[in-house]
Amino acid sequence: MGVSKANTTAIGAFVLGALALVALAIITLGGSALFTPKQRAVVFFEGNVNGLVVGAPVNFRGVKVGSVDRIALQFDATTLNARIPVYLSVLPNQIQVIGGSREDADIPFEAFIQKGLRAKLNMESIVTGQLGVDLDFRPNTPLVLVGSPNPSIPEIPTVKSDFDVIKDQLSQIPFRQIADDVKTLVASISELSKSAGGSLGTLDQELRSTATATRKTLDQ
Repeated sequence: MGVSKANTTAIGAFVLGALALVALAIITLGGSALFTPKQRAVVFFEGNVNGLVVGAPVNFRGVKVGSVDRIALQFDATTLNARIPVYLSVLPNQIQVIGGSREDADIPFEAFIQKGLRAKLNMESIVTGQLGVDLDFRPNTPLVLVGSPNPSIPEIPTVKSDFDVIKDQLSQIPFRQIADDVKTLVASISELSKSAGGSLGTLDQELRSTATATRKTLDQ
């Protein structure tokens, strides 16, 4: 039994209607970003990137200019050293070069990098621990490139995050030596108090209280 012409027309209309709804949903959910031209770049951060996820913002002095597109993991075949390339999607229409003659809308990454463009991890939320990528010109920092795995994708050099800088500074402080010196000082105060035999009066009580409190603090 053949399919009637009316049924064929109805099926065709249904299929076209379904496709139109799918297209409308894609446009609604994805917005104009689906059709916005983007440029890709890659960065290599030292250490742990825990908290950085796909879709994390890429900002330039607080202005969102893109997002994290992909986070990968690579190993050197000879040394097995690990490196983590983070791919960025940057929106050219968010960046304007004023006073220059530009025939296209490409971002001049090479010129920006020579002028000091650097990337670093930035804490977006203290509560969730989510990280973002912060771009800025830092001309007084070294230009160190790891090597982009794709020559067509420019590599933006990175600098240490504020947290890593503080961590490095704290690691140089000899906390153990300081604690030992303070313990020695506390022991000297205790011996002084004992040898005085209570002749120091109020000062003797204050010395004993200070020694006790300091010992508790050092233990903690």
